[in-house]
Amino acid sequence: MIKYTKDNIIDFMHMVAEKKKSKDKWQYFHFVIEDAAVNKDELIQFIEFHFNNMSAETLITDQEIFTFALNKDSLALSKVETALSQNDMNGKVRVTNRSAQGSGLENLALAIEKHVDMSDFPAAVAFRRMRRPTNLVVILDDDMIVLKQMEKILAPLGNVITLQQPEKLFETYLQYAPDLLFLDIHLQTSQGNKLLKSLKQRVDPKAHVIMISSDTNSDMIMDIKKHGANGFIVKPIEKMRVYKSFMTSPTVRSGQQA
Repeated sequence: MIKYTKDNIIDFMHMVAEKKKSKDKWQYFHFVIEDAAVNKDELIQFIEFHFNNMSAETLITDQEIFTFALNKDSLALSKVETALSQNDMNGKVRVTNRSAQGSGLENLALAIEKHVDMSDFPAAVAFRRMRRPTNLVVILDDDMIVLKQMEKILAPLGNVITLQQPEKLFETYLQYAPDLLFLDIHLQTSQGNKLLKSLKQRVDPKAHVIMISSDTNSDMIMDIKKHGANGFIVKPIEKMRVYKSFMTSPTVRSGQQA
């Protein structure tokens, strides 16, 4: 079982966001220690034993534990409650269980929000991305024709936010926490490779960024790779290349999002 603490809660939230690709297969359990007599380490051992081989990943906070696991009958809430009773923790540990589908992720987000430092940019982005049930893409290009073309291609796959002003990128990124950013390299008032580097360092180290350019200079391509670009598409824009780039994001789901 993979374990997280408040120190690496960003990694836990990113893991949950990735599970949105197949959220019908996942569920989570929320354990709350309500009796000081319960030893947290014993509860962790209990979870490790009963969630073994269930691809479980667990966030451990002071008095709460969140376990994300495969949605299997052997992990029904009633069985977990029975096991708690057999281990003399009935009435001392409250447990709730939700599917990751429907309002499940929203309820998980509400439960862990108090443990997230929303003044920290990477944490705030990870939280908003995890909480959002739909795909969302941001495109930054100062060519309106390119923006319209890409928006038309991507609209059936999720929400699309378009930008022409580089100075608004970080503010917009923090607000929407996109699954994917398409970023033009050669902007009139800025350089895409510098924006990429700053975004990865200051805002979202896990940002999934696809660069756009008509320039295929090898030095330029090596530079954007060095700064963390996840892909590159060449102008003029081709629909299939945009779609394939979209699907490389670890947190998007294929198909129209409700």
